[in-house]
Amino acid sequence: MNKLKKIFAMSFCTVMLFALVACKGNSLVGTWSGSEDDISYTFVFEKDGKGSLDLSGVSIPFEYEVKDDEITIKMTLLGQTEEDKYQYKISKNKLTITDETNEVIELTKQK
Repeated sequence: MNKLKKIFAMSFCTVMLFALVACKGNSLVGTWSGSEDDISYTFVFEKDGKGSLDLSGVSIPFEYEVKDDEITIKMTLLGQTEEDKYQYKISKNKLTITDETNEVIELTKQK
């Protein structure tokens, strides 16, 4: 269960970072991918504040909001809604998101 929670946390962080970049003029909108512990994940951020997270073929929709250097991601999974906040930074084609426990996730923007 801890591994699943870690994957979701990384996903939320990624989504938040993308949204923050979009608000700052750098484009968070688009597709970002990464992997950790042999688990691949892809975040898709849309201009309208909605997106999706793909975890090994399972797509999970979410909503996001960006304010300053923080992104808030709201995701519902198995009937439970979770809202998480993350700090983000975009540098060239890399998105780095950090959660409340200082766990860092790095994503690469896809073309």
